[in-house]
Amino acid sequence: LILHQATSVRALLACFIVVVGYLLGCDGEVRFDVRGVIYGVASSGFVCAYSILVRNSLKSSWMDEGNWLLVLYLNLNSSVLLPIVFIFFGEIQSIMASTCFASSYFWFVVLVTGVMGFLLNIATNFQIKYTSPLTHNVSGTAKACVQTCLGVFIYQNPMSAKTAIGT
Repeated sequence: LILHQATSVRALLACFIVVVGYLLGCDGEVRFDVRGVIYGVASSGFVCAYSILVRNSLKSSWMDEGNWLLVLYLNLNSSVLLPIVFIFFGEIQSIMASTCFASSYFWFVVLVTGVMGFLLNIATNFQIKYTSPLTHNVSGTAKACVQTCLGVFIYQNPMSAKTAIGT
């Protein structure tokens, strides 16, 4: 509706299957928590809204420079807003009190994480630009499914039969 594009019946069916799988997976959780389900649904909603807004931004006339300008804006916003969130929630004291804060290894990991996040942002924007927000969300769900399976096989995370069906 927001992008003024029709969604195919096959795409809607795929979304329905994903939602049913999520609900089955939640119902079969070993450590079920209603807050977790609410956060999961909210997270999915925010990811969908983000994808749609990125797609709209890439179509806008102010975005003639394309994907790279959007990536720059998103990363600058994150760099400015994240310290504000740290301050607002009182995390600065915890960070400063940590012994890891002075470690060169800590800063190396932070740098690698930042570079990977930047590259992921570029990949996400290109995926949305050249496919659709729906494709991006479905591929994100497939990635989460693979991560869940790896967690079960590598770390022996407990999983009920319903969760396995939902995954």
